[in-house]
Amino acid sequence: VSGGFAEVNPEKCIVLGESVEEINSLDKSIIEKEIQELQNQEDEDSKQRLIIANSKADALNSSFYEKI
Repeated sequence: VSGGFAEVNPEKCIVLGESVEEINSLDKSIIEKEIQELQNQEDEDSKQRLIIANSKADALNSSFYEKI
């Protein structure tokens, strides 16, 4: 989930996301290439895209995720 809001209370969690990608559709090599390309760029859009790409890489490397 990228952008948006989350509300967490004892009964439920509501997520309103700007965009959603299924984790099993992410390609680690493409994300790593995107990170390399964005690291040297200074504009605000590139910085935001770098944060998102790093988050995707972190999700793929997480011990809480196992590919089906």
